[in-house]
Amino acid sequence: RGALTMRNLQPRLLIAAFLITSALSMVAPASTAVAQDAAGSLYETCIDGRCEPVPDTGNRGAVVSVIIMSDFECPFCQRAMKTMEALGGLYGTKVHFSFLQNPLSSHENAFNAALASMAAARHGAFWAMHDRLFATPGTLSPHGLKGHATQVGIAPSLFQQHIEDPFLAAVIRRQAAIAAATDAKGTPTFFINGKIIKGAVPIEDFKAVIN
Repeated sequence: RGALTMRNLQPRLLIAAFLITSALSMVAPASTAVAQDAAGSLYETCIDGRCEPVPDTGNRGAVVSVIIMSDFECPFCQRAMKTMEALGGLYGTKVHFSFLQNPLSSHENAFNAALASMAAARHGAFWAMHDRLFATPGTLSPHGLKGHATQVGIAPSLFQQHIEDPFLAAVIRRQAAIAAATDAKGTPTFFINGKIIKGAVPIEDFKAVIN
């Protein structure tokens, strides 16, 4: 499962640093940013001095960074996540994955699913929630999301506090705006060291870029 095979991978970003920073200049005021290191690795989304970590797979320093811009109610994203898991198994610590939220307005449950995944991230359970949401696309109703939260170890009352946090919703909207500004209007979209790949393309397309 993705939570197991992708947990120990690492980030590095080259051209994407320019793309994301350029996008931020278009969609965000000076007080809003995605925090990056000198190489452009994405660490957190910050709004007015308050920051939320960007979910990623761990070690920072990998040769290749894959930024995933995705929607939990998108069937093509579901298919692409299986490809990401396969890539994690193939490349191990040479490739790092980070996940930016891009819930499309055409998907009724996508935004709430994004909230649920970010709530889980606050408890170190993002990838566990990620796997559950993509594995069971028919369970993204509020009731279903609460069930998933319980399964990944979050008390219902605490989970409710997280998903009602307006800052968490603002972070998701900011990440979606960044995706739109970087020509990632559809889902899924990927940046591999800055090179954009759109859609659930065959694994060979990803391997060609990574290699």
